[in-house]
Amino acid sequence: MAQAAMFDYFYNNGGSQFLIAESMSQNAPLFNDTLLKKLHHSNLDVGAYSSSGDDAIRSITRFLLYHPVNEFEPFFESLGLKPSEFSGLVPCDKMVLNEDAFLLENYHVFWNYGIVCSPRILIGEMNVEVVKVIEMSQELGKCVWNLRHCFLFLRGIKMEAYEIGKVFRCHSHWLGVSRLKHTSTFLNTLKGGKKRLCQVIQENPEEMKKWTMGLRVEPLPGTGVVDVAGSMAKKIQFLLELGYKENSEEIEKALRCFRGRGSELRERFDFPLSLGLSEREAKDMDVLTQASDVLETKVNYLVNELGYPLSTLVAFPSCLKYTLGRMKLRFAMYYWLQDRGKADAKLAISTILEELKKTASLCV
Repeated sequence: MAQAAMFDYFYNNGGSQFLIAESMSQNAPLFNDTLLKKLHHSNLDVGAYSSSGDDAIRSITRFLLYHPVNEFEPFFESLGLKPSEFSGLVPCDKMVLNEDAFLLENYHVFWNYGIVCSPRILIGEMNVEVVKVIEMSQELGKCVWNLRHCFLFLRGIKMEAYEIGKVFRCHSHWLGVSRLKHTSTFLNTLKGGKKRLCQVIQENPEEMKKWTMGLRVEPLPGTGVVDVAGSMAKKIQFLLELGYKENSEEIEKALRCFRGRGSELRERFDFPLSLGLSEREAKDMDVLTQASDVLETKVNYLVNELGYPLSTLVAFPSCLKYTLGRMKLRFAMYYWLQDRGKADAKLAISTILEELKKTASLCV
């Protein structure tokens, strides 16, 4: 009953937060015993209310209202300190815990970190060793984040798993303290395809030091103006392999449409083939003019986010011609209509993307 009365007093009357009030009422046995002795000396017979626990709790609470206690004593005891240890920590000018906002703020910070709270830390007498542990934990967190970001970058450029392992085994000491730029922000600046990036990193992983936050990214060696002629030759050779005739109007038109390096065309062509599309569909102008990472993003959206099987792309390869933004808008409209019973739940992708206006008219 004493615990229940203490909780009621701290929580309902003292305004302490639930977890703090509960901890103070349950984890301060010495304070509770002292309180019961005071009740006994005040001629309040708690045992007389044994038949009605609620009456006893109300009586104890009423006694506390007229004989307020110093809330810092049960608070420090609930943290594991003995009265002899916290006597010097109890403030002389405060009795209510909520009056010390600094202490409560520190309490919640360390509670959220999962660290057992020490009163000396809470009142500002920070232990140097604790500070070192916290700083070390923060640095360790940054290191793990940087390594994860680097791993995702290497996976994003299609580097083989064993090659990634070699990079991490030999260079993790500086990869952990170096934060790479986001791939999308510097991939175009490097002016190299994913295969070229893999090759550069495998030859010299420390090249990635030039791609960290705060540094200006320079094009990869051999990807500047000097290599324009070679890149054009690769484009022409690739288009000839696809069936274009040399010096024809078709090949000239294709060369004007295809942007980027010649080596990137092979990546753009190989990616649709890996999905099961035919060569005729993979070499479509609308597909080849898109970067392979753009195509991959569209496929991930359809397959991983919306749950369509890859066979859907084979049946309707033209869906890759739509921009990702347009695809998301049309699917959002489709699901909106479906929720209102205005669209069939089994519409094909071709219907959703190409005939949305007809579908939207169902709600009129």
